[in-house]
Amino acid sequence: MRVISFKSYEEYREFMIQKFIHKAKRKGAKLENEEFQKRLDEHMERVKEFWDERECEKQIADRGSATLSVHRGMFKEDQHKVSKHLDNTRLTESIHVRLDANTYDKLLTFCEQHDMDISQAVRFLIQNS
Repeated sequence: MRVISFKSYEEYREFMIQKFIHKAKRKGAKLENEEFQKRLDEHMERVKEFWDERECEKQIADRGSATLSVHRGMFKEDQHKVSKHLDNTRLTESIHVRLDANTYDKLLTFCEQHDMDISQAVRFLIQNS
């Protein structure tokens, strides 16, 4: 999972179109046929719904960008989480933290600079404090 910030719906939409096309090419889809265009249109409807459900326009107005988690594949609300292993130790504890916008932006910047997702960054920062 990657966390990406978008400054407009158009930027997010273009990202999702390119992602869809890349995945379709990898699967050998014929990009010129009507079936592909129909599936792309359906996908973009879901992309717009996802954007609206998360009130991304409000996030942009408040903070200047909307930050979304982008999974390999599609966004999945019903995706089951699989516990990850770190140093061969099963991770058993879970936390949830609310952050103000400034602190969250700092965390995202740290993640981007160190090529980590948020969970990895939190573990790293705790272990190295």
